[in-house]
Amino acid sequence: AQVDLNADSSAWLQTELALDNARRNLNFLLARNVNTGFSLNTKVEFSVMTSQDELRKFAFERNTLVNKALKNKRISELDYKAIKASYYPNIILSSNYSLRQAKSEGGFFTTNRDFGINAGLKASFNIFDGFRKNTQSQNAKIAIQISELMYQEIYSQIDLEVSNAYDAYGKRIDIVKMEEENLITAK
Repeated sequence: AQVDLNADSSAWLQTELALDNARRNLNFLLARNVNTGFSLNTKVEFSVMTSQDELRKFAFERNTLVNKALKNKRISELDYKAIKASYYPNIILSSNYSLRQAKSEGGFFTTNRDFGINAGLKASFNIFDGFRKNTQSQNAKIAIQISELMYQEIYSQIDLEVSNAYDAYGKRIDIVKMEEENLITAK
């Protein structure tokens, strides 16, 4: 019994030392005198645990890495579409309307007026580009696959972290309840 008491006393003193050091570090970070005291509210109320599925949904909706991965995937898909569009012919349609009027004080013609409508259509098609489009298309497909894998990896990582945090929260609440029972029993 004395050995257990000494072990508990030692652990208590180490915890007090860690608490004092943490208080001084906090005061230092707040640019206050390191020996400034403060009191803490020791009453802890735990919020009601929501379901793990709700937490997972919330984590996926709010996580910036998930949003970034989705946007990168969308960008890769748009790049692929832009490369595929280069396989089609380019068609350029142009039109122009001009009006010009000149007046002169002297000469044979005192007024010169010119107006007209111009229209044009140009079509071009690249017959051979050294397989550059095929290489770009394949690279774009690979970029889509990479972005999909990155999204799945981030999704799995968040799923793992939510599951671990949910289980740890539940177990720690059980530990607090047991410690409260131990405190009541010790009194």
